Amino acid sequence: MAKKHDEARRAFLAAARLAPRSHLPPLLLGSVEPPAAAIEALSRAEALNPMSCHAAYLRGVRLLEVGDAADAAEAFDRARQIAPGFGAPQERLG
Repeated sequence: MAKKHDEARRAFLAAARLAPRSHLPPLLLGSVEPPAAAIEALSRAEALNPMSCHAAYLRGVRLLEVGDAADAAEAFDRARQIAPGFGAPQERLG
């Protein structure tokens, strides 16, 4: 499994170099990095695409992993505001 994560990480980093203004490489990187690096990558994804409810939601999930409930709640609320029909952030807030 570690080998697959390493391959994915390399691919996402290469994609980020090829498309530095796309939010997708850091969004995907946030799914394979350890929590601290994932949070940083997902923050970059949000900065590149402020309307990405998925980036905000995933950042909230990763923030919960490191025990930062207050910032996680803020991220989930942001995702909910961006896409009110996306139920996952609302469930996490509940």
